[in-house]
Amino acid sequence: MVQTELGLQIANSPWKTAPDSRLWPIAIHEAGHAVVAVYYELPFTSVRIQPKGAGWLQLNRKKLEPLLRGPSRASRYASKVIVMGYAGYIAELKVSPYAPRSSAKPDEEQNAGWLWETTLCKRRFDRTTGSYRRPTEAEIERVVTLRAHRLLLIAHRLVRRLFPVIELVAKALIEKKRLTGGQVGAIAGPTVAHERTTSCPHGQRGTELTHGKRTMTGRI
Repeated sequence: MVQTELGLQIANSPWKTAPDSRLWPIAIHEAGHAVVAVYYELPFTSVRIQPKGAGWLQLNRKKLEPLLRGPSRASRYASKVIVMGYAGYIAELKVSPYAPRSSAKPDEEQNAGWLWETTLCKRRFDRTTGSYRRPTEAEIERVVTLRAHRLLLIAHRLVRRLFPVIELVAKALIEKKRLTGGQVGAIAGPTVAHERTTSCPHGQRGTELTHGKRTMTGRI
């Protein structure tokens, strides 16, 4: 779960090799959020899990808010936060394929808010009046839906590529129950840096938008 403050209940998992199989899907879920946050260089203070079955990632609002100022920047950085939000449940499904859909609901609700607030819809030219008009609600909804689908695909590909390091962060969470952003960065940093350069054409950083036949590599 990603927000400034919140918890998330996740069902038990049949995973047997983790130090605590009951907490393993929770740790994987939160590690998915955290590793993608490191990938996109999104500021967060800590990620934690609780023995009772809750977990959350604490975003650093003071550092994040300046990144969201201005229409174009808001859309770009909100996209990164949205991908990070999707990543938790996607990672959880890799170790607990029958994880309840309710596990994803809080993240999806938050993502929906980000999508509607930051999706840029251009004015439409009305041939009848010969002037530009505001897009209708149906037109805005279509743009939001397409954007959500694209970001979800990016999240799936990122989690697949970063899953080995997501497991490492999850194991550390099982052991310590709380990791700072710096500790997650120390674990995930080398792999993330490698992925940024090897997954993108011409050595460009893996945090921008790609074009061409092979898109959705994680770049926004």
